[in-house]
Amino acid sequence: MKKLFLLAVIAISVTFTANAQKLGFGVELGGNLSNIYGETTILGNTAKETSDFKLGYQVGAFVDYSITENLFAKAHLLFFTKGGKDVVELGSMKTTTSSNPMYISLPVVVGFGFDLGGIKPFVNAGVYAAYAIGGKTTTNVKGSPLGVADGETSKDFFNDNTDKFDFGARFGAGLEFNQKFIVELNYDLGLLDYASSDNAVMKNNALSLTLGYKF
Repeated sequence: MKKLFLLAVIAISVTFTANAQKLGFGVELGGNLSNIYGETTILGNTAKETSDFKLGYQVGAFVDYSITENLFAKAHLLFFTKGGKDVVELGSMKTTTSSNPMYISLPVVVGFGFDLGGIKPFVNAGVYAAYAIGGKTTTNVKGSPLGVADGETSKDFFNDNTDKFDFGARFGAGLEFNQKFIVELNYDLGLLDYASSDNAVMKNNALSLTLGYKF
């Protein structure tokens, strides 16, 4: 019985060690370009608009698991800024509106890579889920008639008409160097309409470039 118990402990230890060797942990940071796709429906007519790109950033950590030599699964936990910018010029007046929502984002992907002797190119695809923790919409007006409306105002981006949840698809590619350093380009395509109003649609999009380090 003792020998059987010892063999079981050894088997479990070996299994755990083998699986642990397939796990990787790391940290990452980078920048992104994001915008907001929107639709507004009035009296049956729908107007579509995509905001200009806004520069943002993301920082967080990841864990990956080697399913096979070439196939892997990867999950990230990120602080991720998104949003967009709209510029409207009317005569001498210029109005710039910048939206800056901030999210805790959880992308989960499956990827495929191959080792080229210290350099591992890879591609991945999956989904992300996110929850907003804050954000503001800032409006700046310049050159208004007589300067009456010139100045900057801000308000909470998330109000009664905006849902804090976000969900979408993620596609990416990158390079891993010496199983330590990672350069990764990802595109997050928002699929969830987070505008609660029935006559409006709002979806996030973001192109991000990150640098990562695996422990």
